[in-house]
Amino acid sequence: RVNPATPDFKYCILHEFMHHQLDWLGCPCLTCPQVLRSADGSVSLGGVRLPAGHYMQEINCKTDPNFFPNIVVKLWELIQHSRFNLHLRRDFACGPQQARDSQMLDLLTGRAQFPYCNLTTDPPSVRLVVMAFHFATALLESSDAVQQRMRTAILRAPLGEAIIDLGTTIRSHINDMPASVCAMDEEEAEAVMGAMLMDLEQVLQTLLLGAVQVSVGDVQSMEGGTLVLGRSKAVAVISISPAP
Repeated sequence: RVNPATPDFKYCILHEFMHHQLDWLGCPCLTCPQVLRSADGSVSLGGVRLPAGHYMQEINCKTDPNFFPNIVVKLWELIQHSRFNLHLRRDFACGPQQARDSQMLDLLTGRAQFPYCNLTTDPPSVRLVVMAFHFATALLESSDAVQQRMRTAILRAPLGEAIIDLGTTIRSHINDMPASVCAMDEEEAEAVMGAMLMDLEQVLQTLLLGAVQVSVGDVQSMEGGTLVLGRSKAVAVISISPAP
């Protein structure tokens, strides 16, 4: 059932169908490394200690234990969108701009709160990374006019240029590739999944500011090859190791 407030019914329905089609083709779910704070106050990601001053040190693991997994989920969704949005625009004359513009304008005008970040209480290091993520989202899926409004608003805020630079870098790692996911053989599907995982690895490396080495493993089929919770029948593991 589609929310009656949805700006673009056609895109909403087709984009959900595209996600499910990718799942049937073997798009993996992800296993995400844990963020843990030790008794001495240091923070580790996937068992690797993060350096002092890293923004993840500022995340309260008790009040927001899912900060990192939530960011990974949204990134993975955006990367999937990058594979079928051009296809939907070309063959169905619809895209994410209406829905994403509505969301971004609500954020800019204060009608909604920015996800994953409290702009008044979170330290600058956290705001830098989270706002860069939101700006990258706008670059991927908002109209040119809304992208410019967001750019102008960010540049008025502290760390504005750094946010723009990081967001632009994140966006540059997500490749727009028009994949006809409804007419794809197994070999083509494997190539698409592999390329998406490479994008994810690069974006996570950027988001973690080079403090650790990120590796995203190959797609592995789950036992039996059946969909899990109606979605993925494959998995890929995100691993963390010390920075070289």
